[in-house]
Amino acid sequence: MSADTRERFSCEFFNNIDLRNTLCAPPRAQRGRRKAERVAGNSRRPGVFSTDLVWAAVSSGLVLAGLISVWGYPATALPQLTLAATPLLSPSQASWFTSVPMLICVPGSVAGGALTERVGPRRLQMALCPVLALAFLGMPAAAWVCARESDYLQGLLILCRVIQGLVVALLYPAVHIYPCEIADPRRRGTLGSLIQVWASIGYLLCYVLGRYLSWISLAVALPMVTLLPGFLGLTLAPESPLWLARQGKPEEARAALQCLRVSEEEVSSAICAVVQIEEDRTQLRAVLQSPQKKMYFVPILVSVMVFVMTQFTGQIVISANAVRIFRSAEVGLSPSLSSILVGTTRLTFCAMGSLLLYRVPRKTLLVAGNAVAGVALLSIATFFFMRSREYDTSGLNWLPLGSLMLYMVAFSIGIGPASSLLHVEVLPGPVRSVGSSVAATCFFASIFLVTKTFDDVEAAFGLHSVFYAYALGCAVFCILVISWVPETKDRSLGEIENIWKMKYGDFQTEATEASSQVLLPKMQASQNIGSLKGNPI
Repeated sequence: MSADTRERFSCEFFNNIDLRNTLCAPPRAQRGRRKAERVAGNSRRPGVFSTDLVWAAVSSGLVLAGLISVWGYPATALPQLTLAATPLLSPSQASWFTSVPMLICVPGSVAGGALTERVGPRRLQMALCPVLALAFLGMPAAAWVCARESDYLQGLLILCRVIQGLVVALLYPAVHIYPCEIADPRRRGTLGSLIQVWASIGYLLCYVLGRYLSWISLAVALPMVTLLPGFLGLTLAPESPLWLARQGKPEEARAALQCLRVSEEEVSSAICAVVQIEEDRTQLRAVLQSPQKKMYFVPILVSVMVFVMTQFTGQIVISANAVRIFRSAEVGLSPSLSSILVGTTRLTFCAMGSLLLYRVPRKTLLVAGNAVAGVALLSIATFFFMRSREYDTSGLNWLPLGSLMLYMVAFSIGIGPASSLLHVEVLPGPVRSVGSSVAATCFFASIFLVTKTFDDVEAAFGLHSVFYAYALGCAVFCILVISWVPETKDRSLGEIENIWKMKYGDFQTEATEASSQVLLPKMQASQNIGSLKGNPI
C-alpha cells in the first residue's frame, strides 16, 4: 500500500474517533459545542436547503428540461410538418426527424462521460447550452431562409436534429451527476429524484405549448423557457466539489462545499473522502488495468442494469403511444388532451415521488413501483387479450384508462425517481463519469430497441403481447433489484463506495494494512508507558 493511502486511511480513522468522542461527550458539552457552531455561523438546520444548493439544482434541472424537449418536440411539431395539403416532410423524412437524435445519442453518450470528467459537469452544461439553443433556433431560421419548395429545407431540419441529439448525448451524464455530487447524503435523495420531475416538465411544456403554437414558434419558445434561464443560473452556481477534489483542487472544492453543505465538520469530512491519488483519476484504460477492476466493473453493471431495465417496463413506449393506445381501446379522448393528461399525471406524481424518496428506502420504492406497474400492465394486457378473442368488453371500457393511469403513477412515484438516482449513486468516484456514460449509452440503445420493436411485436402477436412482455420486465426488474442493488439512502457517496470495497475484499485489506502500520506503534508506545507506570524505577 502506498504512503498516501495509509495517510488517508489514518485521517479517516482518527476523524471517526473524534466523531465518536463527540457523540459520547456529556450532554452539557454537546450543547456547548452546538451553541458555538451556531454562533460561528457554521451550522444550518438539517431540514433547510442552502440557497446556493437550490439555485444550482434548479438551474441544472432547467437544462435537463431543455434536453428532454428535444424528444418531446416531434410529438407536436410533426402533425404540422406533415400536413396533407402542404407537407414539409415526407413520411420517411418525418421518421428520421423523430429518430435521428436517439440514434446519435447511442455513440455520443460515451464521449459525454469523458467530457464531464475532463471539463466538469457545470462547465460542460454552460458550454453546450448555447449550442443546443442555436440548434433549436436553426429550424425556424431554415424555414425563413429557404423557400417552401426548396430541397435544402428538409436537409437543414435533419441537420438541426442531428446537432440536438449530439448535445443531448454529451450533456446527459452531466445533468445526472451534478445534482448528486453537489448535495449531502440527506438532500441527495430529493435532488436526485427531481431529475424525473424536470424530465416531466420538459415533456409537458412540449404538449401544452404545442397545442397553441406553430412548430416555428415552439422551436423558439422551448429554449427560451428552459435553456436560457438554466444557463444564466449556472453562471452563478458552484462547480461540483467532488469533481474539483478529484482534479486536485482541494481549496476550490472546500470553497464550493462551504456554499453547499451544512457545517465545517461536514466540509472537512467530504474533502477527506473524495481526495484521490493520481492513479485513481477517471480513465477507462486505468480502470481496465486496475487490480481492483472487479470493484469498478460490478457497480457499472449494476448502474447499467438499473437504467436499462427501466425502459423494459415500457415507459417510453407508453408515453409516446398514449394516444394510439387510447384509440385502440376506444376511450374517446382527443389526442392533444390525452397527451396533456399523461404529462400532467407524470409530473404530479413525480413530485410526490421526490418527497417519498426523502423518507423511503430506494430499493423499497423500486420494488413496490415495479409490483404496482406489473399489475397495471397485466390488467391492460388482459383487456386487449379479451378484445382479440372477441369477448364482450363493453363494461370494461374504463379499464385501459385506469390501468394506464395506475402505471404512470407507479412509474412516477417509484421506478422513475429511484432509478434516476440509484444509477449514479452506486458508481464509485473514480469511475462515476465513465460508468454514467456507459449507462447512458446502454439506456439510449435500450430506448431505440424498445421503440423499434413495438410495432413489429404488435403486428406479429397483438397489442396484448406487448403489455405482457412489459409486465414480465417489471417482474425481472424486481428480482434484479433485490439481488444486486445495495441500499443507498442516508449514505454518503464514500460510504456507498466502501460497500463495494468491503464486498470484494479491497477495503478490508487496505484497512488491515493501514491500521497495522499506523496504529501499532502508537499502541506499543502506550503499553510501554503503562509498564513504566506499573514498575517505576
